[in-house]
Amino acid sequence: MQIKKLEEISPKEWDSVVERAKHATIFHTNDWLKILYKNFNCNPIKLVALDEKENIAGIFPLYQFKKYFFQIKKSPFPDVGTPYGGPLALDNEVTGLFMEEIKKTKGSHYFIFPPTYNFNKDFKNYKKEKLKTFILDLTPDLDTLWKNLDKKARNEVRKAKKNNVTIFETDEIRYIDDYYRVLAETYKRTNAEILPKKFYLDVFETLKEKNQVKLVFAKYKSKLISVAMFLIFKDRINYWTGASESEFLHLNPNNLIQWHIIEWAKKNNLKEYDLQGANIPRIAKFKSGWGGKLVEYPRYVKKTKLVDISSKIISKIKK
Repeated sequence: MQIKKLEEISPKEWDSVVERAKHATIFHTNDWLKILYKNFNCNPIKLVALDEKENIAGIFPLYQFKKYFFQIKKSPFPDVGTPYGGPLALDNEVTGLFMEEIKKTKGSHYFIFPPTYNFNKDFKNYKKEKLKTFILDLTPDLDTLWKNLDKKARNEVRKAKKNNVTIFETDEIRYIDDYYRVLAETYKRTNAEILPKKFYLDVFETLKEKNQVKLVFAKYKSKLISVAMFLIFKDRINYWTGASESEFLHLNPNNLIQWHIIEWAKKNNLKEYDLQGANIPRIAKFKSGWGGKLVEYPRYVKKTKLVDISSKIISKIKK
């Protein structure tokens, strides 16, 4: 087995590994990498593992860039709506080979892997930081899923229906304007930095052709007051983004959207719902109500001594 950097690899070859790898996510697909490149000009180094017959046995989208004078390698690319990255392998041994290759290079490393990833032995010299998400097992029947919701969550779904909040689904591109309007209002309210509208447009337009995205609104009277975008890959659905107008929060539109997507996912034979991210307490509190299991997943970090010292100095200055 050998590790090579390929300048050119066909989307079909790349995605053939993504389709077969156990830990693959939609964020590993060629479509997703193309969307990132198109919007943020971030082109990964495509490392591949080749067996003795030159068949591809693993892939690793690795981003390399400079920050000030420092060489940094990351997977996934940071701060662009991409929670999971890292290598994908058809054989557990291949992951270790990828990491041995990475260790030969200079600079600091930052890797975030999906919650199903558990190859700690390949990261002995890395600092392991714990990130959290809630994952809901969708295999029980719908009545059981409803009963497993937090009592408050059930009551708020009932309240939303009683207040005549309804669900509106669409695959029309023009509704990205409404989606982005609500998203921007929420990001402004929470002092978060929003990504360009074109990015969300490209995600929706690209993935809807493969039935890998759902755009869901909560509607009150004639107004779209809450929105969520969900990404679907294999038998898993991810809660990718969500937002709501503050003046309508008392109507519990977010809760109605959550129960709606659980119903939809169950009816469409999906197996898991990843609520994607529970590291901020107020967000974790909301996501904890939907019957999912709190799951930790790793971010592996290895800093050069110079980067580590610089980070500590910058942190003290900011305080």
